[in-house]
Order: sequence, then C-alpha cells, then structure tokens
Amino acid sequence: MAMGFLRRAAADSHQLISDFTSEAVEAMRAHPWPGNVRELSNRVRRAVVMAEGHEITSRDLDLVKEEHPTSDSLHSLRAAHRRIEIELLVRAISLHRGNLSRVARDLEVSRSTLYRKLRAYGLEKSVPSNASSRALARTTRMDAVRPSAMGHP
Repeated sequence: MAMGFLRRAAADSHQLISDFTSEAVEAMRAHPWPGNVRELSNRVRRAVVMAEGHEITSRDLDLVKEEHPTSDSLHSLRAAHRRIEIELLVRAISLHRGNLSRVARDLEVSRSTLYRKLRAYGLEKSVPSNASSRALARTTRMDAVRPSAMGHP
C-alpha cells in the first residue's frame, strides 16, 4: 500500500521519488499505525514533499525515534520550520476533510496565506475539493499582479 501511495503522491506533486530506503521500510513495519490507512497515506504524501533525495527515509516519514538536532545553524531552524508547517497543513487538511476555510480558521491564517503555503509546499494536489482548486488558481493570478508581502512561504 505504501508504494502505491508513494507513486500517486510523487506523480501528483511532480517529484522524482521512486522508493523507500530499507530503514524507512523497517520503520513502517515497526510503527503501530493507529490511524490505519489514512495515517499511512498522509505520512507518505507528506514524506514526498519533505524528501531531499530520490528515496523516502524514515525521517521523511517522521518515524525516527528521538531524533536530536545535530546542528544549531539557521539552516536547521529553517528546515524545522518547514517540516512543522507542512505537518500542520497536512493534519489540518485531513482533519477538516479539505475544507480550506476551516483549515485557515483552525491554523489562524488568512485563506490567501493558506493558499500560498499550499502552493509553496506542493500540497495543493492533496486538497480534494474543486472549489479549493479554483481559489488557488485565483490567488495565483492575484500574486502575479501584486508582489507578496511575505518574504518567504
């Protein structure tokens, strides 16, 4: 099942990720999966966005036991911020079943900020609603007309 989710998520987000590392496979086998298939699907979809190589690692799946940061650099802070934002977005989308108005309200951001973040992280394909696709396209056109006030995604 994980491989099917990987192929679909990679195709949807146009990523060249084709496999899991052996460490990731072991971590998936050891995980109890309290959220069952939905949890597996969400973790794989998130991992595709997070992956830095051509394979999904246990770290990408967030199945690493007690990971301690190896560096206090600004780069690691940015990476941690990115991971946290993506995780929160994926969880909120799943929780609210793609209702982006509720997701924005729950995360305490405007809908336009939410749409920009979904595009920046390649998560717009994970939103099931057609209405959200139209809204994302509309904010893309608006962003092309006026520069973003935000310096980063």
